[in-house]
Amino acid sequence: MCLFQSLFPGIPSTVYVHSGFLSTFESSASAIYTAVVALVATYATEVVTVIGHSLGGAIANLEGVSLKLRNPSLNVKIVTFGEPRVGNPAWADYLNGYSITRVTHNYDPIPIVPGRALGFEQPDGEIHINSDSVWNYCSGEDNTDVDCSTGATPNIFDSSINDHLGPYGPSGVWMGSSYC
Repeated sequence: MCLFQSLFPGIPSTVYVHSGFLSTFESSASAIYTAVVALVATYATEVVTVIGHSLGGAIANLEGVSLKLRNPSLNVKIVTFGEPRVGNPAWADYLNGYSITRVTHNYDPIPIVPGRALGFEQPDGEIHINSDSVWNYCSGEDNTDVDCSTGATPNIFDSSINDHLGPYGPSGVWMGSSYC
C-alpha cells in the first residue's frame, strides 16, 4: 500500500508497505507524533529511539520514518526485535538512510514473512543472534548467509516460533512468554 504524504512527506511514490502494518500504524500515528513532539520540547531531547518487537517492530519502523520526515530536526534511531518484512525493496532502500538496528534470533520465522516472493524485503542493519548466542552483523538487504536470519531460516518450515521470544542479548531478555 502506498504511503500518505501527510504522514510521510516527500517519500518516493515507489515505496509501498504492507497494508495491515500501515493501517495499524495510522490508528495511533497522530497521538504518538503529538506526544513525541511535546516530550522533545519539554525535555530538550537530542535523540528519539523508537523500539518494538514483532508487530511492534513493524510499527516502530513506520513510526521512526514518519517522525523524521514530519520533523527533520529530530535525530531518530530505530531498534527492532523479531520484526517482519514491512515493505517492498524501495522501502528497504529508503530505510537504509536511517539509523536502524534489526535484531533477529536464531530460527525465528517472523523476520522472513511476508515472503520475498510477495515483493517484501528487509533493509540493512541486521544483527543476528545464533543458537550459540554469537552476534553476527549481516550487511545488505535480506542477507542469505547462514549466519543471518534469511539464510538461517530460508522458509517457515525450517523455523521455530519459540525463537521469536528470545533470548535477545547477553542477559537473556525474553519477549512475552510461551503462554501468550
